[in-house]
Order: sequence, then C-alpha cells, then structure tokens
Amino acid sequence: NGNNLLGPVVANFCMNLAIRKAREAGIGWVVAHGSNHFGIAGYYAMKALKENMIGMSFTNTSPLVVPTRGKERTLGTNPLSVAAPGKDGDSFVLDTATSAVALGKVELNERRGDNIPDGWGCDPQGHLTTDPKRVLSGGGLVPVGGSEATGGYKGYGLGMMVE
Repeated sequence: NGNNLLGPVVANFCMNLAIRKAREAGIGWVVAHGSNHFGIAGYYAMKALKENMIGMSFTNTSPLVVPTRGKERTLGTNPLSVAAPGKDGDSFVLDTATSAVALGKVELNERRGDNIPDGWGCDPQGHLTTDPKRVLSGGGLVPVGGSEATGGYKGYGLGMMVE
C-alpha cells in the first residue's frame, strides 16, 4: 500500500523489494496500490540490469484511452517497461505506453491549430478523427495500433494486461 505517497518513492521501494526477492527466490514480483504518477517506467526496470536481472515495470494511469470498438475512455496510457541484460554490458530496454501517442502531443497540436495524424485519437462516438478538439472534448486517445483494422486491439490488450 503506497498510502498515496509520491509515485517514485513507492516505485523505488517496490523495485528494490522485487530485486531482493529475486536474489533470494529466483523471482521477485511486487504489486503496489494507492500510489501516484511514478515517472519513467524504464527507470525502474533498468534497476534490475545492475543486478544482471530482467526487470519489468508497469503502471496504470487515469482513463485517457478509448478501447477498440469503444466510445468511452476506460483505460490509461498504462506505460510498461522491460529491461534485459545482454553480453558485454549491452542490454535490451523497452519503455512504451499502450496508447498510440501521449495526450500532450494532441494538446500541443490543438494549441497550434494543427490537425493530428490519423490513428492518434477518436471523437466522442469512438470514430477516428484528426481534429484534436474532438479528442480533447469527449473523445480520447486510441490504443497502440490505432483502429481495429490496423491492430488497435493489440494495444488494447496490452493496456488491459497492465490494468
């Protein structure tokens, strides 16, 4: 229980605990609740690299994403990260959100009066739109992959997994 503390405080505690458990038992899996925004998911996953371990870090966020075939924002951007050590100090690190784009990019385009690329967001009826105003006023972001036809259900599935 994070007791509503700052996300980085809770996340550092949890990742340190997971690493300690992994040293002792071969795997360490820790789940937190009652926390807040924790910043860069990859930071926590990469902590495991220093121990020559695979690290994973996921978090849910406030609802900003409209699921495939949906009309309402029910999922967060739900970042996830995986870090795995490689040979000679090399490593693999994935740090991504499960939405097609960050909300800030839509907001920036709206302030500039520019349209957004197709596949970033949808209107309040769940239809893809290039109008940032429609996304920000009752619509939402779409999952990685965009629409159902372009594989958006994959991003939706990843978002649900994190949730």
